[in-house]
Amino acid sequence: MEKLKGLSNLTNGKQILNETICIGTNTLESLQAQKETLETIEDTLEAHENTLNKTMRTLRSMEWFGWIANALDFSTGINNTSNQNNQTENFVNTNWLNTPDTVKTIGNTTHISSSNAIISQQDKDLELIDQALEQLHLISTTMNTYLITNQETLNQVNNKTDRVNGMTLACSLKSAKISGSYGKNQSIQLGTFHFVDVITGAFLAVENNYLILTDKPSLSSQFSCELRNNNLIGIKNVSTLKYIGTTLLGSIKVAGEYWGRMEDCFIDLSGQPTGILVVGRNWGLGAWIKNTTGYNNYFTDSTTGSHDKNSMLVVKACKITNENSN
Repeated sequence: MEKLKGLSNLTNGKQILNETICIGTNTLESLQAQKETLETIEDTLEAHENTLNKTMRTLRSMEWFGWIANALDFSTGINNTSNQNNQTENFVNTNWLNTPDTVKTIGNTTHISSSNAIISQQDKDLELIDQALEQLHLISTTMNTYLITNQETLNQVNNKTDRVNGMTLACSLKSAKISGSYGKNQSIQLGTFHFVDVITGAFLAVENNYLILTDKPSLSSQFSCELRNNNLIGIKNVSTLKYIGTTLLGSIKVAGEYWGRMEDCFIDLSGQPTGILVVGRNWGLGAWIKNTTGYNNYFTDSTTGSHDKNSMLVVKACKITNENSN
């Protein structure tokens, strides 16, 4: 009676193991399909990035300084990231997929042959259960590898999406700038704003023609914004009446007496977290004002390009009305 009960327990155990292996196999197939989808998206983004880079070079060549910059720029402007998943590309073909039939169908133990020895049914079942547990362990480790690899690919996709969005914006701004240069450059007043740092809550202000953060709002922290050619924005300080822009040496400064090519900017004025893109930086490729300060805590540096938002100064634009003006 006890032997029959033991055999029944082993049979139930084998059934549970078979079901668990089936679930694990289906999960692995789903993870592999997810991995292939992410890699396809990553390749598509890289193709878009290359296309946008060529478009920007073409647009940049339409301005006198642009063709010089193109001639000096021997790179594509894109950090082509090789597929870092090659080392795990073939790990789906692991040993558990090629296990003997006696392991794949652990419930079929009736016809297992034994050439030299006769062992009990319980010993056979225990041996097969041990093999199945090893198989489950391999499945679990493979699933973990898939999860890690897919997360890395997803991070790469997110980074490339930011790059493509930044380059798309830069191309749009450059196109608007070039098309506007052949017509009337009428600007539209958008209002006066405070730019509040999302990390510290301090106000972006002007001191000695440089950008700085200050705890208290004042006229020096108020900026009048104008729109031109649907996308380009001129940002003029209310106190100094000078525009944010870039110098010939590449520093960010609030020194423009008028809104010219070096003072073309972009900023989201909807109240959402945003950076300040100075279109004239990097020979017209644009760059975001960087959240790093130098001499006297002035913000004079920018990121490597419109695609690069690392260490970007992030602010919220708060429109000033008659009720809350200082």
